[in-house]
Amino acid sequence: MFPGVCVYSVLAAVLWAASPPPSPAAIQQTLQALCVAYSAYISPSDGEIVWRDGARMPIDDGQAKTFQEKLDHPDLEDQLSIAYPRNGLDTPPKPNEDPGRIRFTPFFEKLYGVNRDEVSANLVSVAWLPGAQPATIPFNKQAAAAAALAEVAKDLANLPKETQVYVLKPMGSFNWRAIAGTHRSSPHSFGIALDFQLPKKLHCYWQWSGKPETAPIPYPPSLLADSRLREVVAVFEKHGFIWGGKWAHYDSMHFEFRPELTSPP
Repeated sequence: MFPGVCVYSVLAAVLWAASPPPSPAAIQQTLQALCVAYSAYISPSDGEIVWRDGARMPIDDGQAKTFQEKLDHPDLEDQLSIAYPRNGLDTPPKPNEDPGRIRFTPFFEKLYGVNRDEVSANLVSVAWLPGAQPATIPFNKQAAAAAALAEVAKDLANLPKETQVYVLKPMGSFNWRAIAGTHRSSPHSFGIALDFQLPKKLHCYWQWSGKPETAPIPYPPSLLADSRLREVVAVFEKHGFIWGGKWAHYDSMHFEFRPELTSPP
């Protein structure tokens, strides 16, 4: 008998157990959040969204899923099944608490482009902060994503210089690719995400921990303590962006336009 192995096995079973299908209330809540955030593109129907061209997408596929199954085979309800904390982060996220990391790819393809060429045609250059390198960021104009990023830039320009330093080195936005180690499309593929070179103690990504995705992953305490980073995150969230530092599978340099998660319920 190896007690440590038994404890880990029990913990893994709990963390990766299948969750039951959503309730009608959860389906309705998802429907409302999507249709408020993307009202120019979709409208609600009975348990599904209807696109302006008449295409329909159901909210729920009726399947009970583990966390990994939600990542790999999500529906729209799965996409919003973990609430995004809209206030400051005072305690580490719970295991698998990754709001926004579950993405229903057909939804993003319909909004932003189904392939590299379609997405590229929707990109515009957003002027970034004075002194930034590069000085502009390519971002998708659909769903007012680029317009939201422009508002972020305006607000960040009003913060103290020592805070602006955190976002003066954009590392990349549009990049048609899969998420590292998966077959899932990266949000960078759709031109709605961007990364920054943060100060060393804040530049954190869960895969660098060396832990497998199914294991408990220690959360960096530095991400909870830095007041300047909090200011930056608050500006992004004000304009419909989420921050990867609020994930248990943390990605502190990552910001992503996801207004369905940041809008008030």
